[in-house]
Amino acid sequence: MFPLNLANLVWLIAPLAIWSYFWKFLGLWFSARKNEKAWFIVFVFINLIGILEVYYLHSRGCWPFKRK
Repeated sequence: MFPLNLANLVWLIAPLAIWSYFWKFLGLWFSARKNEKAWFIVFVFINLIGILEVYYLHSRGCWPFKRK
């Protein structure tokens, strides 16, 4: 087991934050473009590490989940 210090936490939290903000940006972008205010508000106030955003993008067929 590794010791719990700040350097180890940064290596754990930084990739998780990048992942989360990437999906949050996409969710906010597409919900705003499609004028879906309820989804936009949910994305702004609820942070689930990108899970909700991925669901939204997949269910709406947005990039990178475009339907063929």
